[in-house]
Amino acid sequence: MHPRRRWAAALAASAALLCLGGCTVDATFVIHADDTVTVDVESWQRMDGVVFDQEGNVVPADEQGCSNLKHFLPGLQYETLTAASDFVPVIGCRATGTTTLAAIDGRTPLVHVGDRYVLFASPTWRQNFANDVSVPPGQKARPAHLSITFPGPVESTDSSATVDGTTVTWSDIRPSVDVSTAGGMVFLTPLQAIAYEAPNPFVTGLISALGAIVGAAAVVGFVRRRRKNGPGR
Repeated sequence: MHPRRRWAAALAASAALLCLGGCTVDATFVIHADDTVTVDVESWQRMDGVVFDQEGNVVPADEQGCSNLKHFLPGLQYETLTAASDFVPVIGCRATGTTTLAAIDGRTPLVHVGDRYVLFASPTWRQNFANDVSVPPGQKARPAHLSITFPGPVESTDSSATVDGTTVTWSDIRPSVDVSTAGGMVFLTPLQAIAYEAPNPFVTGLISALGAIVGAAAVVGFVRRRRKNGPGR
């Protein structure tokens, strides 16, 4: 796909509504150098009487929990989760497995353009999680949590992210408000991260080999000079 089209698809995905009734997710993505992605996502959402999929078809009650994940993250293994709740009826889904960036291109706000990986999740995308849906008691999922491990070093992120090596984590992806100092304007902030591709193994190995050669040459030169000058000189 042309880079401009990839950008357009990612921006469109960043405005997508993941769950009309509100939901919460605990999502972990590990992007590999070949653009395959290892995924582990658990989501919980309100269990409504009638749910429609992205094509407008009615979703059977026992499939409601996984209908959205199947659309946005195709080709994985899905498990419908149920749990008791004292507040609102909820249903969950866990999606695991390996997919590719090409398979989720245009479905998620994550794109690979040039030598960079870019995540741009707009405030509209974050509004999916502005609700009172929470992880039911007894479940291990973390509410509104997102973690992405990139193949290469992280270049930049928004202020709400933490970086550990090549992993960027957002402990709360619900909408956040930034009050500008200019006129007291209020802005909803996006999630953002930019990371490099993984270093080329051939180039890295070549640099290491050259470094070893230069180091060995320096040692040989030092020894020859010592022999030439003689001891004590």
